[in-house]
Amino acid sequence: AAGAAAVETLMRPVTEMAMSASWKVPLTAASNGRQRINIEVTTMFPQQFAALRYLYTNGTPSHFHASLRRARAFSPGGGKSSAKFFTTLDDQFVLKSVNQAELFSLKDLWPQYFNCMARHYADQAYPPAQLKQRMREMAQAIGLSGDAAQHTSGRTTLCKVFGVFEFQTSEQSRTFGLMTKRTKQYFVLMQKIFDFTKVDVVYDLKGSQRNRLASAEQGSTRMDENLVNEIRREGSFLFCREGTHARLMAALGADANLLAAADVMDYSLIVGVDARARTLRIGIVDFLRKFSFDKRLESYIKTRAGAAAATVQPPPAYCARFVKYMGLYFCPVPDRSAGLRRVVRHYGEELAEAVKRIEALHASAAAATTAAGKGGSDEASPPAAKSGRGTAESTGSSPGKVSPAPEAKSV
Repeated sequence: AAGAAAVETLMRPVTEMAMSASWKVPLTAASNGRQRINIEVTTMFPQQFAALRYLYTNGTPSHFHASLRRARAFSPGGGKSSAKFFTTLDDQFVLKSVNQAELFSLKDLWPQYFNCMARHYADQAYPPAQLKQRMREMAQAIGLSGDAAQHTSGRTTLCKVFGVFEFQTSEQSRTFGLMTKRTKQYFVLMQKIFDFTKVDVVYDLKGSQRNRLASAEQGSTRMDENLVNEIRREGSFLFCREGTHARLMAALGADANLLAAADVMDYSLIVGVDARARTLRIGIVDFLRKFSFDKRLESYIKTRAGAAAATVQPPPAYCARFVKYMGLYFCPVPDRSAGLRRVVRHYGEELAEAVKRIEALHASAAAATTAAGKGGSDEASPPAAKSGRGTAESTGSSPGKVSPAPEAKSV
């Protein structure tokens, strides 16, 4: 019941960034007794993010508090962002700085993001009898209808965001009571997809082949051109099972279309390769960048200059390119039952129809045999009803009087 309530909280309509709660934490700087530092923390969408934290921790959000007590600065590498990154010492969460323009330009994204997370956790919040209907309602809430709403999968590859915060710091003179300095910083608390020390190779993939080559000095994070070169040289695709590949591409397509509808682009798929465990860990990150005026201008200039494969493209084109190349990077590997699944998938309807026809022919033959047997007994039984011998003879009457059962036609 608590999980269902948390999912319903994520489904509530959200339209304004002003839906926030704030509190002030007064501190006194230890290094300078003349200055008093006031810190005001504002959290955006407190109810929705609290519900998401509850679902992520299976009802024990206190784990967040324990994890966030100790953190350190780190550099993920592979990107061109000047953002500040902090990671908790247990490698569970990441705090990333964002600028104010990016944060407040994404008011159209958050309602769809919360809806996406509600569908992701719906299977653990609702009983099976209600799950299908609730999934249909959630899909329709974001504009899907018909077969799209009926068959929409709830799984997502979007990195989970657990909070958006504004930190306002002001220094106040203890002698005169005047504000001497005031600064604002914005941070996003999100899931850490994997521990960089436990994966062998990290890929930052956008689906672009322009300026996407990482040098050896940039650490273990590689980009699109590095992966393409490995595929051409060694055939080193990102292999996964056939069924996993189908589910992965369905999730990536749904997530990319969601971001395109919110006018978001320039996101990446982070892939961590654990060679020892033979697993891939993935997640879409950096989806807090809207197609703003500067990005529009950059895309226009590069297009006019003939750079058709430029990284910066309008959201619909970026989405299409992203899904296309992810489908090429990840290679499906058939398993032992792949052949049978293909037969069932391609000839399932024909096989089902053939079985129905065979069953109908068998039923018809059995009915005709029963009816013919009853008719032969009725004709021979009256004259010999009083003797056992006559009964035996009548039961074994001439076969010519019994209509033979029709032969089943071959299918």
